[in-house]
Amino acid sequence: MVRITLRENTESLENSGKEEIDEDQKRIVSEQENLGLLSKFLNVNTSFDQEMNSIEDKVKVECAKLYVGEFQKLINNPEKILPALIPFLKSSKIEMEKNRIVYIRDLRSFVSSFY
Repeated sequence: MVRITLRENTESLENSGKEEIDEDQKRIVSEQENLGLLSKFLNVNTSFDQEMNSIEDKVKVECAKLYVGEFQKLINNPEKILPALIPFLKSSKIEMEKNRIVYIRDLRSFVSSFY
């Protein structure tokens, strides 16, 4: 699971500062208690960009499996993926980043309505 900052006034989405990191560690413990057995399946050691890159790596692996022999010439670009997939992956990453911010704000608004 990707850990992000809850500050809306920063450019970076990564946690920064000792106070924020300490608060995030408390949230992790609380979340794991609430999730119970499901918490062991969460990967809390990766960032959002690392997760996105792993998706791109998986696409490259699948393209290498699918495009072999005479079809390998279709993926002769440096990215080693089908050219039609390059803009799709870029736009997907942008959309996921936008959606993540929107959902964080919505969740924060929803939770703050209880206080």
